[in-house]
Amino acid sequence: MPIHFGMTCLMNNFTERLQRMDEERRLYTLQCLPSHLAKMGLQEKLQKLLITFEFLQAKVEEFGPQPLIEDYEPVDEESFRLIQETLRLSEHVLADNSMQLAGQLHGRLLSHQSPVIQRLLEQAVPSFPWLRPLKESLIPPTSTPSHLY
Repeated sequence: MPIHFGMTCLMNNFTERLQRMDEERRLYTLQCLPSHLAKMGLQEKLQKLLITFEFLQAKVEEFGPQPLIEDYEPVDEESFRLIQETLRLSEHVLADNSMQLAGQLHGRLLSHQSPVIQRLLEQAVPSFPWLRPLKESLIPPTSTPSHLY
């Protein structure tokens, strides 16, 4: 299947389409799609994928937070750097419990007014009951990643 068709499939009903894939194809898609999009120069599609909460949740559940953090490397825009740093700050929590992703995103990014971040937060609602932060209550990301200090 061409990558463009696969990308269209992923952006519409992501979870449903992933569930219909066989295990090998599903894991390959989660693992490799971001790097394929980056290598092909499809920055807009990569950016759209990286603010699709269902993709983020599925990738963290399957591979842990580090591979997802690495997916943000090719995108050199402030909002995406903040999301990447949020994932980095949340890495120890997500490594133990991937279902904390929505709470970590809301708890660290809620005060950012970027349309990109707000779009991600609008989607970041788990499929189970949860306590949604009403204000930023965790250490927020900075535009300079902590691993560079």
